[in-house]
Amino acid sequence: MALIWSLIWIILIKESPESDKWISHSELHYIQQSLKDAKPVESFPVPWKNILICKAVWALQVAIFCEAWGFYTLLTLLPKYYKGGLALTWFLLWVVLIQESPESDKWISNSELQYIQQSLKDSKPTESFSVPWINILTCKAVWALQVAVFCESWGFYTLLTLLPKYFKGDF
Repeated sequence: MALIWSLIWIILIKESPESDKWISHSELHYIQQSLKDAKPVESFPVPWKNILICKAVWALQVAIFCEAWGFYTLLTLLPKYYKGGLALTWFLLWVVLIQESPESDKWISNSELQYIQQSLKDSKPTESFSVPWINILTCKAVWALQVAVFCESWGFYTLLTLLPKYFKGDF
């Protein structure tokens, strides 16, 4: 994929607007006029010492490391948890703990229930409306989004399930 993006970049990206054959004459003129009014940017030295001793920079590096470590740990260990019954455990907890309404929930205190009921009394009732299903189902943007989500999910779950097997076989 990186090779494809590199080729696209090499083909489409140019050093200057003048060398790009896809820019129209009016766009080129607009860019040149805008650049005439711009002030030249002065270069300045990069304060590497200040960057390297900055606590915020190091905190950010630690956060990025922890996020990446957590992601790859999850990526390699999650299939084992699924085999072990994590999904079943989560389902059972959901069935036991989640209720249809605050009134039927046995885990909620009386003060919480009164607060929720009082808040609902103060709120305005919502007007009902019909969902425009035909407009939604015939919208090209909705279908494009569905295709994009499907492709992303397919790639992610393929990677999620096959990457541990790849690492086990090749490393």
